[in-house]
Amino acid sequence: SSLLTPHFSLLAEWQSSDTSTIISASLGTERDFIWGFILGFFVGFFLLFWIWMPSVSHRQKLGILAGIGVQMLFNMVVRGGIDSETGMGRAV
Repeated sequence: SSLLTPHFSLLAEWQSSDTSTIISASLGTERDFIWGFILGFFVGFFLLFWIWMPSVSHRQKLGILAGIGVQMLFNMVVRGGIDSETGMGRAV
């Protein structure tokens, strides 16, 4: 019984701690998303290596992927990259 007491106190302390600040810190801020989007849009493919870095926040990773996706869509629209007959990409 006395061996379990420290474990119960640690469990009670963990349950009473505010985990929302820990979760929001690991997610990142809206500013991280905006910077990730800008960098992903302008730098593009080279930032895909940042996705696997643990020091980059989750929102910045999403911003990088969103920026790369918007850049790809923008390039397809500008070049007329989708053929209306086949629905596939057109050779340039």
